[in-house]
Order: sequence, then structure tokens, then C-alpha cells
Amino acid sequence: MTFKRLLGIIGALCAVAALTGSVGAGAARTPTKHAINLSTNAAVKQYLRSLGISPRGVVIQRGARNYAGAHCPGKGWNCTTARRVIQIAAAASARAGRSFSATGGTNVASCVKLTGSSQTCSITQVAGNGFSNKATVTQVIGQSGQTLNGTQGAQVTQTSTNGSNTVQLDQVVGQLSASVAASVNQSQTSTQTFNITQTSTSGAQTIKATQTSGQAETAPKAITGTQFATGLLEAHFLQTSAGLSTFALTQTHAPLLQAKGPNVDQTVVDPMKCCSNQSGNPNDTVTLRQNGIVKTSGDATPNISSLFEANCQSSGNCSVTQTSNVNGVTNTNTASGSTISETFTCTGSDCTTGEIVFDGSPGTAAPPATLGGYTMTPFGADLQALGNVSGVTDSAGTIGFTPALSHDTVPSGGWSTWSHGYSGDVYDTSDTADPTQATITLPAGTKAFYLYAEPNVFDNFTVQATAQDGTTSGPVTVQGDSGAQYFGFYGTGDATIASITITCNDTSGFAVGEFGISNGIVIL
Repeated sequence: MTFKRLLGIIGALCAVAALTGSVGAGAARTPTKHAINLSTNAAVKQYLRSLGISPRGVVIQRGARNYAGAHCPGKGWNCTTARRVIQIAAAASARAGRSFSATGGTNVASCVKLTGSSQTCSITQVAGNGFSNKATVTQVIGQSGQTLNGTQGAQVTQTSTNGSNTVQLDQVVGQLSASVAASVNQSQTSTQTFNITQTSTSGAQTIKATQTSGQAETAPKAITGTQFATGLLEAHFLQTSAGLSTFALTQTHAPLLQAKGPNVDQTVVDPMKCCSNQSGNPNDTVTLRQNGIVKTSGDATPNISSLFEANCQSSGNCSVTQTSNVNGVTNTNTASGSTISETFTCTGSDCTTGEIVFDGSPGTAAPPATLGGYTMTPFGADLQALGNVSGVTDSAGTIGFTPALSHDTVPSGGWSTWSHGYSGDVYDTSDTADPTQATITLPAGTKAFYLYAEPNVFDNFTVQATAQDGTTSGPVTVQGDSGAQYFGFYGTGDATIASITITCNDTSGFAVGEFGISNGIVIL
């Protein structure tokens, strides 16, 4: 191994519906022209695997009139009560004398779950030229008891050549815990997720969805004990078409915790997330509403935390409204644009917007002029003498080092290599008590900051940078020989960066330097 520090050693066109869950589907007519091979059962299984669906246990239905569900339409229909089904309809279905749950040119599927504490639905539809897809998902869970857990998950994949794709999805969880004891131990957990993908060359696409979690815990005589409620609502979708695509989702989590108190510990965790991507039409729209409604009594200082996340990219416009109502105190955050990334966090009724984001995309290249949309100001030459320093004061800002670091310069003032031709100030940990870590403290109100880091030894090591809130680069492999790597952090909304801790598994140390900072000027 070679040390670089100079003071040391140098050195598918059928209409197809593949359904999982409680389903009802009617086969629709299809053109005789085939874009995918479904001619044999082996080919069907291969197609399912290409969609990420295991063919294990799937019933394959072929014919003009196929039905999967509990209520067979009658004579002349190919029916099954199996819960995992793929239907391959012949063109003759368009001329069938009787049709069920289907209209000409539309592939229709539904998944309804009204029982059980863990519910899943999976629908895959493929429609050929001039044909459309329509899917409905309904999931409802009702529970009672002192310890409750309900889970709902749904996946819908729709592909059409030039027809429309439509999804209506509704997930509802209702949980009730009631006790008249003097001491209470109640816990409720709900998880609701879905993932919808729609693809068409030119067809219109629509997704309408709701996720609702209502939780009630009542203990009117309890003076001690615990009450806990959490409900995760998470949604993902992708829409791609030259035709108009619209997405509308309302997420609502409404926990109610009531006790006599005063020594009942109440905890509410209120997370909801949605991430999305639309492309293909400048008039596409995303409308997202996230609502948290929390009510507590019996604990003077309840532990209530809320998280609302909205990440959206659209060729048209994204609109989000995030509302937190905690014991009658309402806070609202709104955003609109083709790209939005909103994080709205609340502790009790005290809410802030924004999050810290890591960006390491420049790698070993020179730093770009902006980071996260913020105009960056590089630090100038450090006039301090070489040797131990506790920080750097620059016209761009003042930063601190914990512990104090050794001030060097590249290439001939104590540190021999860097990257992208940089020559200037760097600061190394080699003489500190623990050379594997250092923390940089930033000025109040810092919106963006970048640094470069390089190990001391001429070899590959792992470097990781972490902001004060836990946002991290994760482990990044950095070469000690001219491989200094960029680590950048920026805040969205109200979020600012207070400190960054750098760790490296080179036990002989590492250097940081080539800093850049922003106080919040954004390039639009």
C-alpha cells in the first residue's frame, strides 16, 4: 500500500387479463393479429414471467367467453373459481350472444376483497389495436380487538396498443379497540400500498384512487397503560402515453386515541407517501391530497409524528395538498409544478416542510455551478498557515471541524493527489485521535453544501457522508490515488443543513476539501 500524504510514506395483440385475488372478469373481443405469443401454455408462462408474475398455480383459460369469480354467468361460459387466472379470449367473443362484465373492445377485470386481515390484488391486462383496459380494485378490512394489524396491497399493470387504460382503486381499513379497564394496552397497525403501471402509445389513461385508514382506541376508565396507532399509506404509479393521462389520489389517516389518563402513554405515527411519473402529453395531470387527522385525550404530552411525502414528475402538472390536523390545530402545505418533491413533517402540531437530499452525481469531476437548484459559491484560498485548524472562515461562510484537522495543500503542501486537476486547500485527519471520521459544522441557514473526500492510502476505500438528520450518501468507493469524490447535500422547503459527518475505513486517515456552499439562492 502507498501512502499519499507527503509527511508520511509517499506513495402481449390478444386481450389478456391475469388476475390474483377475488376476481370477476369477462373476456372481450380481440383482433386476430398477435403481438405476443400465447399459443401454448409454456408461452403463457413465459409471458407472465416477463411481467414479473410467477406462473405457479395460475389457471389458464382459453375461449370466447371466460369468467373468473364466484358467480358463473351460466351455460356456454368457461368458468373457474381459482384466484390466480389468466384469460385468453378469442375474437369470437365479440359476437357472443351473451356478454358478462365486458363491453366490446374493453378488457374488464375486478378484484374485490372484503374479508381477512391481509389482502392482496394483482391484475395484469394487455389489449391490442383499438382495444382498452378497465380494472377495479376494492379492498376493505374491518377489525376489532386490543391488538390489531391490517395489510392491503394491490398491483395493476395495463398495456394497450392505442386504447385507453382505466383504474379505480379503493383501500379502506377500519380498526376499533375498546376497553373499560383501569389499565390499557392497545395497539393498531395498518399498511396500505399499491403500484399501478399504465402504458399506451396514444390512448387516454385514468387512475382514481383512495386510501383510507380509520383507527379508534377508547379506554374511558384507563388511568395507566399505553395506546399506539400507526397507519402507512403508500402509493406508486407510472403512466406513459401520447394521449392524456390523469391521476387523482386521496390519502387519509384518521387515528383517535381516548383515555381517562393522566398516565396513559399515547403514540401516533402518521406516515403517507406517494411517488409518481407521467410522460407523453403536456396536458397530463397529477392531483394528490394527503390528510392526517389525529385526535388524542388522556395524555398531556402525546407522542405524535406525521410524515407526508410527495414526489412527482409529469410532462404536464403535479398538484399536491398536504394537511395535518392534530387536536384541532391545522397546518397545510401545497405545491404545484412539473416536478415537485415535498416532505411535510410534523411533531405534534408543529410542522415544517422540506427534507435534506444527497447528490453525488459529479463523482470525480469538477463541481457544477448548482446543487439541487441552488447557486453554489466555492470557497476561496485559505490564508491560514499549514497545520492544525479548527475550521475555515471564508467570504462564502464559516465552517468548523471536529476534531481539528491538518491544513494541507495539493499537490505539494502535504497532500499529493486529488481529482479533476484541482490544486488548493484540503484538510486531513491523519493526526487526529480517530483518523476514520470528522464532522463539518455549517453556518445557520445553509441550504446546500458540497465537499470532496479522498483516502490517504493509494487504494480503494469506503467513504460515507451523513447529514445531521441521517440523510446519507451510503458507502461510496473512493480511490486514494487521484480519486477525490464529490459529496453534495441540499435542503428542500424549510430544510437546512447543520452538519455533515464523514467516515472512511482507511485507518491512516483521509482528507476533505474543495468546499462549496449556498445560503438559498435558487436558479429557476
